[in-house]
Amino acid sequence: MIADELRSKGVSSEIIKLVTAEIDQDVEYAIALDLATRKYRPIAHLDSEIIRRRVHGALARRGFSMDIINAVMREIGI
Repeated sequence: MIADELRSKGVSSEIIKLVTAEIDQDVEYAIALDLATRKYRPIAHLDSEIIRRRVHGALARRGFSMDIINAVMREIGI
């Protein structure tokens, strides 16, 4: 998501690669886990499929990779 936004603003590919290479996977995972947990709490009483769709959608809209999303979903048990 970051790369797409930078590209749409005319930033060169070299700079995009440099910036995105600095993103630490552990930090990204921690941010995604925090977001998923905050999203999950108020909807925990709903059907599991609804919870899954909502949490997955929230993470995907914020540009997290499928690997991160799936790991976070397993971590919180949905």
